[in-house]
Amino acid sequence: MNDISIELTSDQTPRLQELLEVQAKLASSDLGLDDLMQEVVLSVQRLTDAQGAIVELVEGDELVYRAACGNVADAVGTRLKVASSLSGLSVRSASVLRCMDTETDDRVDRTLTRKLNIRSMVVTPLFHGQKVIGVLKVSADEAHWFDDLDTHILQRMGDVIAAALSRRIEADARQQLYEDRALALEALSESEEQLQNIIASIPGVVYQQTIQADSQRRSVYLSPTAARFFGYEEVESLQSWEQTVPPADRELVDRTLKHAVETGLDWQFDHRVRLADNSTRWVRNRAQRARQNGDDVLYTGVLLDITREYKAKEAVEENERRFRALAEGSIQGIVVERIHENYRPLYVNEAAARMFGFDSAGDVMDLPSLAHLMPELTREAGDNQWVQLLHGEVSSVRDTVPVHRKDGGTMWIELLGTMVEWDGEPAFQMTLTDVTERQRMMDELRLMAATDELTGVLNRRQFQLVADQEMRRSKRHPLNLSVLAFDLDRFKAINDTYGHPGGDEVLKAFASLLQQELRDSDVVCRYGGEEFIALLINATAQRALEVAERIRERWASTRVPYNDDAISTTVSIGVTEIQTTDDQISDGIRRADVALYEAKNSGRDRVKLRD
Repeated sequence: MNDISIELTSDQTPRLQELLEVQAKLASSDLGLDDLMQEVVLSVQRLTDAQGAIVELVEGDELVYRAACGNVADAVGTRLKVASSLSGLSVRSASVLRCMDTETDDRVDRTLTRKLNIRSMVVTPLFHGQKVIGVLKVSADEAHWFDDLDTHILQRMGDVIAAALSRRIEADARQQLYEDRALALEALSESEEQLQNIIASIPGVVYQQTIQADSQRRSVYLSPTAARFFGYEEVESLQSWEQTVPPADRELVDRTLKHAVETGLDWQFDHRVRLADNSTRWVRNRAQRARQNGDDVLYTGVLLDITREYKAKEAVEENERRFRALAEGSIQGIVVERIHENYRPLYVNEAAARMFGFDSAGDVMDLPSLAHLMPELTREAGDNQWVQLLHGEVSSVRDTVPVHRKDGGTMWIELLGTMVEWDGEPAFQMTLTDVTERQRMMDELRLMAATDELTGVLNRRQFQLVADQEMRRSKRHPLNLSVLAFDLDRFKAINDTYGHPGGDEVLKAFASLLQQELRDSDVVCRYGGEEFIALLINATAQRALEVAERIRERWASTRVPYNDDAISTTVSIGVTEIQTTDDQISDGIRRADVALYEAKNSGRDRVKLRD
């Protein structure tokens, strides 16, 4: 950290003394981390005479406002990219930064500073060891507000938060390590028990064997069911693989296995095996290549008795049909989870793991809950259809919900949910199908129905729906609303001169300017032709006039590039504030239109207000 040296004057000594007292008080307090951060921002605001103070903590590639006071108190929860903004630069450079005027400093995010009315600020990094984990920032609505002492105070108060954060991080790390180890041991124990239960229930033999470079086979694992399957008293009686294959079949069995090893394919073959009493039975041998270590290949497989299939052709065909149905269904994800235990996973297949973006089903099974992967499903669990499923009133539920993947992406799945019994208790089984592409097409259709195809802003119909909703909300929770009506001046002349493609470029540029100048909470649409309407949320008529004038001035200086030329025009704007007597947004639009035409008739390129 680059401390800024200061020379104290007599009038600054009391502030520094107060700083030391506040530091000592906070350092010895037993406040929780959130309360401590809030107390620090209040103290640093008072000590620096700032209009606002903020604690921002690093989360991934973002900075999140965790505590704030003053004129930025409502900004808690705001997220900034570490790659941009003055705070992000302070994190990346691990240094104290001071911005004397946000309007002339290219390091700041002017969109945010204008939104929060910040003209000057100081940012100091918060350290955990050598790593920057956040920043402490003060701001003012006037340029050149902060001096060196303010910066010194900010650094010292930052030390208080950094020390508390370091203690919390170290404590959380110890606790997380303990919990992770406990969960891993629990999951391992449950997985081993579940695996043994599954293996014991298979009417056949589960095995693992290594195929060595010289084509010799070495048995790695035989399930306990092998002894009963082959007619021996114990598994150890099975000395070798050749012991179980009749001599007449060994060459063909070896040839198919060699082909699988050479081609990298799974081993799939029906053949005979010899039992302890020298009788034979037909088995279906299905083995998958698990891994390869040098020239040695490990196969995991299962032997199933299919003797009856060879005695009855009809039985063979039925079993093959079932096998094909299972194989075709393997592309679907299957999940079993315990609902009343916070959606703890009990079983997940590989297809489901891939849907969630994990490398293996085991990685998903290690999670304590699946709720964060399917939050929409957990919210809907109280809906009537899910309650009916839990109570056995319906046999299944079908739904389409979003899934949050491990990499942060979102996919849509169609699920079929049923209730099953797992380890003697009820559980929820889901069969998952990826319908992301179908959902994307539906979203595109909905977006096309709601937005203007040329400019990307809302169309007239969607604007009226959204605006009427805001009208109803403002009546329940009193809020100032204002309407702005825009009409591009002499637009017909532009079309006549540059053609409709040139006019289209002007419309798109103006729509883009509106989206830049208006807040995310405001609603804007293309109302028709060259006319646009905007609904400003929580804005009085005076505020709306200021916004309109800013838009008018900026548009007047805008040049829209087209071919080798640049098109310029002006805009006339009508402004009105929604009245308590207005029932629908159309009432406000009519008044704004009257004001708009007053602006037109007064010479264009101006703003008019209609009460």
